Amino acid sequence: MVAFSVEPHFKIKGNVESLLQLTSWNWRHLNTSVKVDSPVSVDVSLTSHYRLTGKHFSKFLHLQKTRDCASILKQIPNTKGRDGVYTIYPDLRTRKLVYCDMTTDGGGWTVIQRRIDGTVDFNRDWKSYKEGFGKAKGEYWLGNDVLHSLTFKRKHELKVDLEMFSGAKGYAKYSTFFVGSESEKYKLTVTGYTGNAGDVESLLQLTPWKWRHLNTSVKVDSPVRVDVSLTSHYRLTGKHFPKFLQLQKQRDCASILKRIPNTKGRDGVYTIYPDLKTRKLVYCDMTTDGGGWTVIQRRIDGSVVFNRVWKSYKKGFGEVEGEYWLGNEALHLLTTRTKQELRVDLQKFSGEKAYAKYSIFAVGSRSEKYKLTVGGYRGTAGDSLQPQNGMKFSTKDQDNDTWSKHCAEHLQGGWWFSSCLNSDLNGPYHKYAVKSWITVNWYKFGNEKASLKNAKMMIRSKM
Repeated sequence: MVAFSVEPHFKIKGNVESLLQLTSWNWRHLNTSVKVDSPVSVDVSLTSHYRLTGKHFSKFLHLQKTRDCASILKQIPNTKGRDGVYTIYPDLRTRKLVYCDMTTDGGGWTVIQRRIDGTVDFNRDWKSYKEGFGKAKGEYWLGNDVLHSLTFKRKHELKVDLEMFSGAKGYAKYSTFFVGSESEKYKLTVTGYTGNAGDVESLLQLTPWKWRHLNTSVKVDSPVRVDVSLTSHYRLTGKHFPKFLQLQKQRDCASILKRIPNTKGRDGVYTIYPDLKTRKLVYCDMTTDGGGWTVIQRRIDGSVVFNRVWKSYKKGFGEVEGEYWLGNEALHLLTTRTKQELRVDLQKFSGEKAYAKYSIFAVGSRSEKYKLTVGGYRGTAGDSLQPQNGMKFSTKDQDNDTWSKHCAEHLQGGWWFSSCLNSDLNGPYHKYAVKSWITVNWYKFGNEKASLKNAKMMIRSKM
């Protein structure tokens, strides 16, 4: 609260002057003070103290309630350039504290969402997003009800400001922004992109970059401004913060690259929909051999156990930024509708690298025990997968190999085993070179049973 003391001879102008002059009594002016919620608040009250026969009387003058930051700027022009927390009344009844950006692009922006340091948990339920959460001075979500109240009567524009951890900045601006009512599940309407950060409408669920989100705001034609949220995965001091976005669904990394060419060279975690219904996080290799590769398996440090049961291999497991298996059901969905090629990248503990590429790769359905179809080898690692062609998948609790015993149980990992040898990239990981079949191995890479330091399997649709 900031208070300004006023001497008795202070000249009071405007409505206050009129109010004070309308009284017929003989008042003795003691003092006048102005109370402000913040140095640039909206909700301002003026209180004048007068003495009459030993009693104090207060009069209050409330300024006209303002709907948003643009209204504030229009009504109080000297707030321009004074970013800070203000009070608004989105429906002219409900009081809400917001952060107003009074500097950017002419000022008057109502910040409805901000991510800066990860201090606020955004993984919340429907009610929290409806009502809003966080602190206006830091990270917060203004609230879906407020967004609807602010946007449903007037035409709004949206501005999204972004900053990468490298320091690079960008923005996206939309000429139309509207949030529906709760009965409409707060449906988003956004069009008319301009900017230098790429179309957020396209990037919402696809963003692989590690952004530090500064703020997102919406500006309206009449002096009313609002804000919306942006979502992706980003890393800050080793932690991940999930954000959620929606856009046209992409089946795999190749279709992402085709739709958004500037993702080329930007490896990272993306969201795909193998059957255009099921959501799946994957790691996309957007660099190797032209990019557009969906990583379906990766071994790098032994942090994930691969000796798992049938159900785990069906659904997938691990961390997409580290070691993981995408899942046999997802592999079937990805390979049954579109022709795929497979690339296997390998590295020994000596540092030697090699690759194997197959022009044909498909995985059957669950009823077919996720049978492997593979062919058309070329590369430098040797063909250690062709002997598995036509084989069903095996795990420690499902023996589908041709050996009299149980390969998956013996070699401690799920794979398309025939008689156990040739290859097994899902065996136990060793942190040093060992001579053994019970490890991550690709026999033809040096014609030896030896552990590998790194292994990665990737598929790419032929479009």
